[in-house]
Amino acid sequence: MLTDNPILTFVIAALAVWRVSHLIAQEEGPFHLFGRWRALVGGHAVGELFTCFQCLSLWIGAGLALLAGSTWKEITLLTLALSGAACLLNRMGSEPLVLQPLPLAKSEPLGDPEYELLRQSHSGGYGDYDQGYEPALRRRRSS
Repeated sequence: MLTDNPILTFVIAALAVWRVSHLIAQEEGPFHLFGRWRALVGGHAVGELFTCFQCLSLWIGAGLALLAGSTWKEITLLTLALSGAACLLNRMGSEPLVLQPLPLAKSEPLGDPEYELLRQSHSGGYGDYDQGYEPALRRRRSS
């Protein structure tokens, strides 16, 4: 083991899997070595291994798991966990997903009286009690 703390060892191993996988799958590398290698094997089935980050992280995670695990069960779980952690790290580093609200259609009324969730109070002030809500509440309680 790298350290006596298994959590720290896992974090270090996950970072190593991410780094090596990212280097091989998505970077040129020193002297453009990995870029040339990907170009050389790109058209073959082996080329898929060198361009797919998820595939590569699984194989690199398996190599580290063989060094750290003592039973086949440990090796299998470590392989999947290290690859999963590397994939999560890879997603964290990509462009963020920005959610934007959809614009309201001009024909949609705000505060439709038929739908109590869309109903607005008549005074419009914050915290004002909506008088139209009370009859609807009574109808629900009585039914």
